[in-house]
Amino acid sequence: MSFGKNRLHAILHRGHIQPPEGNLFHEDQRDWWLGLELSQAKQTSLLCDLDVLDFAQQQIKRIETALKTLAAEDQRVPLLVQLPGIGLINALTILGAIGEITRFPSPKKLVG
Repeated sequence: MSFGKNRLHAILHRGHIQPPEGNLFHEDQRDWWLGLELSQAKQTSLLCDLDVLDFAQQQIKRIETALKTLAAEDQRVPLLVQLPGIGLINALTILGAIGEITRFPSPKKLVG
């Protein structure tokens, strides 16, 4: 996703175009992007990069939905997300790294 954003920033930089305030890639900014006066080649590149960002956002939403479903099935997730700095992704990452907790003979072995 960064690749598409970097290419869109490059279009602005090369054209000396001042972007509006806020998140350039929010859907509310789509009309601003489409209203830029660009050459045919740059306009095509811009549209392709916007399509890539849209696709990436769809994939992110799909994965987040699957992770939320997975997290709802694990009783340990609500305990982990109560810790400062631990969100859903971090909680699932920690649980994935630990694996079956029964493989550790003691709490000390888990954290040590």
